[in-house]
Amino acid sequence: MSVKAERLKETIRKELAVLLYELKDVRIKSMVSIMELDMSSDHKNIKVWVSIYGDEKSKEETMKGLVSASRFLRGELARRIGLKYAPQILFAIDNSLERGDKIFEILKKIEH
Repeated sequence: MSVKAERLKETIRKELAVLLYELKDVRIKSMVSIMELDMSSDHKNIKVWVSIYGDEKSKEETMKGLVSASRFLRGELARRIGLKYAPQILFAIDNSLERGDKIFEILKKIEH
């Protein structure tokens, strides 16, 4: 990835984090963290890997809220960053923190 594309990706990531914090959707009541952002080579699609704190029901509700807000987020990103074409946003859950916790617990059991 070029330096320019990497800078754009990081700018989108930061702005999206601010926008998620500012959302007033009641379904997004859990803690949401952007773990990774993948951008297509033509910059028209981004996949946002999010970590959502909470039980399965709250994760499901939060994902519904994120999907519902994606059109708004797309427009706001284009406006705030000054993009000619706003990228399509696809949200996906990143469970790497939970997997890491499970591995840590298994290692603790093995140690004792």
